[in-house]
Amino acid sequence: MKKNYIVTLSCFFFLSFHLTIISQIRFTKVDPVTDIITIHNFGNTMIDVSNYQICKKFQYKALNQLTLNSGTLILQAGSDVTLSNASLDVTNSDLGLYQDSNFTSTTSMLDFLQWGSSGNGRESVANAKGIWTTGNFIATTGPYFYHGNGAENGLPFWNNSVLSIEDVTFSNQTFIYPNPVNTNLNIKNNANQKILKAELFDILGKRVLMSNSSTTSISSLNLKNVAKGVYFIRLTSNLGSMSYKKVIVE
Repeated sequence: MKKNYIVTLSCFFFLSFHLTIISQIRFTKVDPVTDIITIHNFGNTMIDVSNYQICKKFQYKALNQLTLNSGTLILQAGSDVTLSNASLDVTNSDLGLYQDSNFTSTTSMLDFLQWGSSGNGRESVANAKGIWTTGNFIATTGPYFYHGNGAENGLPFWNNSVLSIEDVTFSNQTFIYPNPVNTNLNIKNNANQKILKAELFDILGKRVLMSNSSTTSISSLNLKNVAKGVYFIRLTSNLGSMSYKKVIVE
């Protein structure tokens, strides 16, 4: 009995570790216009993604069927692979990344995004997995860039621009406090920019609160009516720079 317990426990830890590593494979750039995608390994070990699948509006391709532009499908930790001929739609579409061909499985799905305003295929799977909110679309034209840390999901971490020097400066010099917060979240910006929009998203990417200002920099948000939990705040400056912060509401 003890021997079986040890074997079972060992298998559990192996599978947990394996799934954690796999979940770190995700899109970092999707360009429907040029039909190019970039995939990054956020994990800490090498993974062969040759047989991983992409799914676009119920149309499927293995990564080894795409054209290799740069990198390799033997994806080292921290490295990228860029592929073309993914047959992406420029408007109103979606794209899912799977570790195998079980396209209705939340375990098999690794990443998902959708753009435009309709035309989704596997949105329900992404919603069930907890990585995308039903009805959320990237509303701008591509290319689309992921700005999360690999474990962060949903619409708040996708936009249509690469982080500029101004974005990095704005983000590094923008602070929120107290955090965790109960009622009023203070926002302080030491960069020479005004914060004209503050948006609060839940962990599924659903926007639960937004504050706009036309001229005066936003200095606080009232979270009194926001349920307890983990959220992400997106701050946008008068120059269009963006900063993403994690906030805990108690």
